[in-house]
Amino acid sequence: MEATELKLLCSGCGANLEYSAGARALKCVYCAAVTEIPRAEDEEVDEPPNQVVTLTVSRSQLEDAVFQHLAEGKYTPDNLLEHATFTKVEQFFVPAYAFTGTYEAQWTASFGYDRTEHYTDYVRDSNGRTRPVAKTKTVTDWRPVNGTDTGDFRVLTYGGSQLNESSLNLPARLIERCVMGGDVVDYSPSFTSGFEVEAYSVRPNDAYSGRGQELVNGVIEVGVRRHAQGDRQKDWHWKATTRKRTSRILVPVCHVIYEYDGQSFNVWLDGTSTANLVADAAPEDHSRKRAVRVGFIPVAVSAAGLVGAFVSTSGTMSRLPESPLMWAGFVGALLFGAARRHAILSYSMKLRKAILAQRKLDTTNTANVDDAARLAMVEACKRPDRPWLAGTAKDAVSLPIASVIALTAVLTPRVHQAISEHREVQYASYSAPAYQSSTTSNETTGQQALAPAQNIAPAQEPAPQAAQQASTTATEPVQQADADAAASQTNQQASGAPEQPVPQTAQVQTPSQQITVAAPVLAVLNAAAQNDWAAVDLAADNLKDSGASNVAHGDRAGARTANVEGKAALQAQNYASAVEAFRRGVAADPADIELLNNLGYALEESGQQQDAIDAISNVLVRAPRRTAAWANLASSLAESGHLPEAKAAMSVAVHYTGNRDRTLAFLQEQAANGKSDAIRQMSAAVSQQALTIPVAAAAAPKAIPQAQQAPKVAQASHPVARMQSSEGDEAYVRNMNKQLEQQLKDLGQSK
Repeated sequence: MEATELKLLCSGCGANLEYSAGARALKCVYCAAVTEIPRAEDEEVDEPPNQVVTLTVSRSQLEDAVFQHLAEGKYTPDNLLEHATFTKVEQFFVPAYAFTGTYEAQWTASFGYDRTEHYTDYVRDSNGRTRPVAKTKTVTDWRPVNGTDTGDFRVLTYGGSQLNESSLNLPARLIERCVMGGDVVDYSPSFTSGFEVEAYSVRPNDAYSGRGQELVNGVIEVGVRRHAQGDRQKDWHWKATTRKRTSRILVPVCHVIYEYDGQSFNVWLDGTSTANLVADAAPEDHSRKRAVRVGFIPVAVSAAGLVGAFVSTSGTMSRLPESPLMWAGFVGALLFGAARRHAILSYSMKLRKAILAQRKLDTTNTANVDDAARLAMVEACKRPDRPWLAGTAKDAVSLPIASVIALTAVLTPRVHQAISEHREVQYASYSAPAYQSSTTSNETTGQQALAPAQNIAPAQEPAPQAAQQASTTATEPVQQADADAAASQTNQQASGAPEQPVPQTAQVQTPSQQITVAAPVLAVLNAAAQNDWAAVDLAADNLKDSGASNVAHGDRAGARTANVEGKAALQAQNYASAVEAFRRGVAADPADIELLNNLGYALEESGQQQDAIDAISNVLVRAPRRTAAWANLASSLAESGHLPEAKAAMSVAVHYTGNRDRTLAFLQEQAANGKSDAIRQMSAAVSQQALTIPVAAAAAPKAIPQAQQAPKVAQASHPVARMQSSEGDEAYVRNMNKQLEQQLKDLGQSK
């Protein structure tokens, strides 16, 4: 865009004369006439105006417009209409220059036309193979265009200085945007009689170069851009020549000053229309602003709760519970604050409108108004009732209640999730979800020898000679087991061991089920029932030797996915789905012991005790010192009615645990809150005799004569032996912690 050039007319023949800066006179090329160009300094600023815009806004209309302005605003004080005092009401004329004329502009631009283009892109898939993909894109074709635009312009610029004293940019907002609601007539002193008239203080050329030319260029810019074509445009350039005429014109302006609370405020109006109103910022009711802000306290409280919940997940958004209640609390608090804000502002607005209607009624002659109009005016004067939400006097009660409700809704799902995670961590040593509720008997059991019931038998499978002997011992009559127990007690008394309490018979309400336990597992249970922990370690090592060779890993990723699905089903107490998921995971990766142990637990929870014992036994032949497997085996045995075997299995779990304090706390909790009477009895019995169960050493020897095995019980309780075995315990704890972290990570990803 370039500046316009001024064209003058020859004083002789009327031909166009192009004006250039610095020229004092122009000579016509057609008639040789010389046209003088007056210099700016020769222009007079005190010449009389050519035209005047008539004043059409009366004093009463001016006051009504100001009162209407005072009745508006969100935070305008309710008593502003009643307490505002008008200290100055004036109407006067200000000088202006009217620049009118025509223009001719030469323009250039680039017009863009969009089209869709199809192409083929080659992308690489997850298997590393490249395949073609059809895609589309929008392409713009640009075309250079030029043209000519002609039109008229008429702009007003301020020629005085009084309005420049205000910070409201009055020349632009009142003069340049004058509505021209009044007639523009030739100047006559009668139109300004009785009104103050501001004198000109700016020369015409200064007014045009300072502001008028910018306004004319704006008119030309709008006219040129009307030629735009295509979907896009850019690179607009134009050059124009203008023919203009300058006239002096007076414009009416109205001004009101009112005072409120010791401060003065200005209101300016275009003298031809009350629609063009410019005013200082109105007074504000700060107490109402505070009332609106405090209404969002529940939002801040709920947001803080959300942040706290997010921080409690270590900054992992995906670990937040997917509960609508959490977000409903935050959204509800937000809606409460918004509704309260609307109620407060709406009530204030209605109250100010009623006061304004009362003022109009007081200043209106109702004698010439019909009954319907008079009734409507009276109805508009009625003060509105304050809504309950707008009652700030109740904030001391309503805001705390709303905050507590919002915070409770936000935190409840996270607290519930945290409790579930804590329970899961508490029972993580047993590789079972935190909501497992195993229980034991209330009886006090001694160190009795395991007397297998007649309906429990060793599994019929090939086993080494030592395992077969253990199986034979396990299937002997109960009387023979009692005799062995008596002999064991006699030997312990002879060796100086403390005398054990007399064993009592467990009373389990659940009838015994016919189950089969692998012979090597029964050998470990028999040794534990006899309190022969050296034999327990030896039988456990033999148990591992009796298992199959190492199983190769399969689809580990698929197995872990199935494990996560199974845990989710367990948490939902959908045991059938859990069993199906864990079976699928074991089939995908038979070497995953954790999956196999979880399958055993799921089978036990679903009531399939024999299948559970088989799965857990498969875990034990691979990891005979896995505490979780022995604990799950104890639960299955207790639920099937075999309490002595269950106590022996849980004792082995205590023997091999890497965290004795956590295990004892778990037993005490299950003794009080277990899911069945059998589990409660078993846990209570093992908890009472837990102090007599030694901590297992890091590893048991492969084969030691029986004569050398007996002293191991005493060694296990010796401080030096405990210190040596603690290294194995620490390694086991670290391993279990890694498994726990992986389980929690998988469970978090599944959510």
